[in-house]
Amino acid sequence: MKFVVTGSNGFIGSHLVAFLLENDHEVVGLDTAASPSIFFQSIVNLKRGNFRYVSSDIRINNAILEDIVKRANVIFHLAASVGIPNYINSPVELFEVNVIGSYNLVNLCLKHNKKIIFSSTSEIYGKNPAVPWGENADRVLGNTEITRWNYSTSKATIEHLLNSLKGKLQYKILRYFNVYGPGQKPIFLISRAIHNGLNNNELQVYDNGSQTRCFTYIDDAIKATYLVSNLESEHNTFNIGNDQEVSINSVMRVVSSYFPRSSVVDINTADIYGIFYEDLTRRIPDVTRISSETNWKSEVQIDQGIQLFVDWAKQNEFWWSRNNETS
Repeated sequence: MKFVVTGSNGFIGSHLVAFLLENDHEVVGLDTAASPSIFFQSIVNLKRGNFRYVSSDIRINNAILEDIVKRANVIFHLAASVGIPNYINSPVELFEVNVIGSYNLVNLCLKHNKKIIFSSTSEIYGKNPAVPWGENADRVLGNTEITRWNYSTSKATIEHLLNSLKGKLQYKILRYFNVYGPGQKPIFLISRAIHNGLNNNELQVYDNGSQTRCFTYIDDAIKATYLVSNLESEHNTFNIGNDQEVSINSVMRVVSSYFPRSSVVDINTADIYGIFYEDLTRRIPDVTRISSETNWKSEVQIDQGIQLFVDWAKQNEFWWSRNNETS
């Protein structure tokens, strides 16, 4: 099979390329950077003859992008502007990449009859209090002046586009729940805490840490992604997540056990983001659909996943000692 992975330099993208190559597929990695990132190179064997890297911007619908799509069997569309700092500080770029770029890819897939696997998010569900969230759960979002909801809205826009093309386009929508693991940029809870710990900095907990989440280790997320991409199913939308609910405080206790020199401090998000941010109390997936259709389940629980991440980080100084590679 010939696959395209957009956002191939990213966290999930890099791991997905590595997985596909290990399973003897032909892969084109597409990203805006001129060459594969240091992290990408650390986990992907670039000597494999069935990999090609292309530097291109999905916001620009040109002949290069069309040719890449035309020659592939399946497009894994992972390129996106992600992370709360990006929601807040670069909202225009977020919409350009997540909406305009995705629109371009969807149109090319429609034109050339290619299957697209779209990476969406658990943020889709917003503030819906009725957890766990099944794929048909309602979206409950905040005021449009709350910048936090930009990301959810950008992803939902493309979900609406894809669903409007049902019967005309082959597609799957993957709603990831708090994926973490080696190589993730330190702008997320676990990756930031490990990064800070290795630099002997404070470990930050936002708004007292009583919130709960379901954290999904990257290897589990990649397996689920691949399994869903091969499905011939009437369902097009799938939650991908570990359904074991844990508090932010309990996660931080695990991380802090590896870094006794780093104290845990509470941060008030209102002091950082003001009125532009709104947090969620709980975020839990219902994974009945993916489990019943693929027999997939999340295997790596939080204690083991954090240990694997810490062990990897300690062996890869480039990730934690040079911010230009990770931020």
